[in-house]
Amino acid sequence: MRIEKCWFCSANIYPGHGIVFIRNDANVFRFCSSKCNKHFKAKHNPRKVKWTKVYRKERKKELCSDSIFEFEKIRNEPTKYDRDLYIKTISTMKTIDKIKEKRKMQFYKNRIKEIADKKINLSINYIKKNPLLLKDTEFENVLNDLVAQKNKQKDIGLIQNTFEKEDMIITSKDIGEKVTSDMQSISDYAQEQQRRQKESNMFDMA
Repeated sequence: MRIEKCWFCSANIYPGHGIVFIRNDANVFRFCSSKCNKHFKAKHNPRKVKWTKVYRKERKKELCSDSIFEFEKIRNEPTKYDRDLYIKTISTMKTIDKIKEKRKMQFYKNRIKEIADKKINLSINYIKKNPLLLKDTEFENVLNDLVAQKNKQKDIGLIQNTFEKEDMIITSKDIGEKVTSDMQSISDYAQEQQRRQKESNMFDMA
């Protein structure tokens, strides 16, 4: 069974599915759905459409350069049927799929960790530039907490290209939620201070 790839979005096309378009110059284009077919007819560039594989790989949002992808090459070599070879091939394909999913998840977690680090750095810089916003408030020690969290991440570290050790992966969901809530609290407090300042100015003018 041969699994084809969609020309536009690079999704899998299984036998009996998809749309095939053969141009008058004998080029064959396969599409996974009518959606991709319509984009092709409209002459849209898949590199500029956000939900395609090419767009995500160009912007390093997906794993693209890895030895695991060498197994997916098309091989037009006829082989004589052998039951043992068939069984080994099927078991190998399952193993390769498991390894591929692990590596994709590891790549995703590494990318999310970098985004979380950027958010923490933005929060720290924002608080350092505006220290008076948090003075005499319950968020006065937020800066120390963020710096401690950042140092903790550096001490633990993240193993690159080690896809079997899932226990060493730092999940950044809690970090991202904390940074988001801290920034929201700071902005709300700043807006409240500005509102009170305007009210006091209006009373002074009256």
